[in-house]
Amino acid sequence: MTATRSWWDGRSRAPLRVGLAVAAALDLISLAGHLQTSSGRGGALPLAPGWLIAVGTHAAAIWIVAALGAGALVCFALGRAPLRSAALALLALGLLAESDAVLMGGPRRHVFAVGAVLLGWSIGVAWGRGLGGPEREDLAEAGALATLAATYFAAALSKLTARGLDWTDDLTLRDLLLSQRRVSDHGLFASLAATIVAHPGICRAMAVAALVVQLAAVLMLISRSLRVLVGGLLFAFHFQVWLLTGILYMGNLRLLALLCVPWTRLPLLADLLAGLPAPGSPPLPDTVVQRRVALGALAITAAVVGAAWLVPSRG
Repeated sequence: MTATRSWWDGRSRAPLRVGLAVAAALDLISLAGHLQTSSGRGGALPLAPGWLIAVGTHAAAIWIVAALGAGALVCFALGRAPLRSAALALLALGLLAESDAVLMGGPRRHVFAVGAVLLGWSIGVAWGRGLGGPEREDLAEAGALATLAATYFAAALSKLTARGLDWTDDLTLRDLLLSQRRVSDHGLFASLAATIVAHPGICRAMAVAALVVQLAAVLMLISRSLRVLVGGLLFAFHFQVWLLTGILYMGNLRLLALLCVPWTRLPLLADLLAGLPAPGSPPLPDTVVQRRVALGALAITAAVVGAAWLVPSRG
């Protein structure tokens, strides 16, 4: 079994693994800092378990969880026990994210992507081990890219499920801009937002473009050129959202840069990356093993999704 073609084929993917660990660590620290400094406590969701509230209301608990997660990410970056270290890092991220959600009355969605990508990388590693290749980080990269694409595709589907094509009417973007910008705001970007609000046709065109770009995220799995193209469009999408509304998904920008930029083709880095030890040739698994691994991965993924869906803290 082979993964989607990548610029990293024939090269060590250690830089990708380290980059993912750094991205996850930055989100972990951001969550811990937000929990410690936020003044929005006291409005915890009614179905939230007491221990989850306690995690986010005690500084010692917050930073113990963050330290454990950071230690796990160091091990992950070094390639030591990658599955166990990734699982511990995901647990730490999940605890802080859920505690923040129940205390603030809703999730901070900008920290979701890094956990999804870390899970996708881990599934790829596990898949490779099931196929008899413990060092199959080509599958790990493919899993990380697939889960990143899935977050965008799912976001587009949620819009279509909620409102259908009506989501692309002129009111959607106008409501968003008006809710995020004060009437008294001045400056270039405030003026730009006001101009967009005043022109329904522009609002509709931008809403359609946002939906199309998010749906197109799955095309990143087809070829390297499409990965660059769609990744660039998604990067531009986040950048213009930040300029117009002040909403910044920095974690997504880091992941898009990590996975969609052809780093091995950049002159300044090519020689440095070429000095890293290349991975061995992947084994050739039989069909029976592939089927068993696929069923196992499907069962694990379904269990994770089901557990997340049933968590009572969002009620």
